[in-house]
Amino acid sequence: MAVAAPQLVVKHLPQGAGFALEKNRQALVVVVGFFVLLFYALGDSFLSGYEVYADEPPYSFFVASGLLSALMAGLWMRRGEVPVAESIFVSLLFGAALGAAAYPAALRVNAFTDQDGLRRYAYQLTPELTLKPLTDGLPVLAFPRYPEYWSQFKRDSIHDFELRRGGLAFYQLNIQPLNLAMREFYEKQNNKR
Repeated sequence: MAVAAPQLVVKHLPQGAGFALEKNRQALVVVVGFFVLLFYALGDSFLSGYEVYADEPPYSFFVASGLLSALMAGLWMRRGEVPVAESIFVSLLFGAALGAAAYPAALRVNAFTDQDGLRRYAYQLTPELTLKPLTDGLPVLAFPRYPEYWSQFKRDSIHDFELRRGGLAFYQLNIQPLNLAMREFYEKQNNKR
């Protein structure tokens, strides 16, 4: 009795399924751009984040730039005959990466266009544990996640901070000295327990 050999059944994917992004120039450029922006945003934010926004970052600018770039990338991919679903998905990822990369990039551009460099300014601790500038025009500083650290100081005590104001016209704070002081404070607190 002879046994029939199993047959290999090959199913064909419906047309339009499995579009190869890497084979389309526009799609490939946007995908590569997404990864470049993503790696920049993660690397810059976590590796060289010694300066931070002294005031509220311009989140509306980051969102607007991300949405505009997503729209432009989507339209460009559609002109390159990338299917609608893939164009929307990839362009939204690209826009999100660009918006995220704009956060640290604005700090770098602001620092690069600064003519005066970091300057030291005196601030006074308020009863609400915020820091009020003694020089007009500077932003109020607040560190709400660290009330224990600021509670150790007398109200109205004076603290110095290094700030810069670059070409993008916002202040950024050199956070490194404060991070070192807070780390030392919290290590001492933990050793007491």
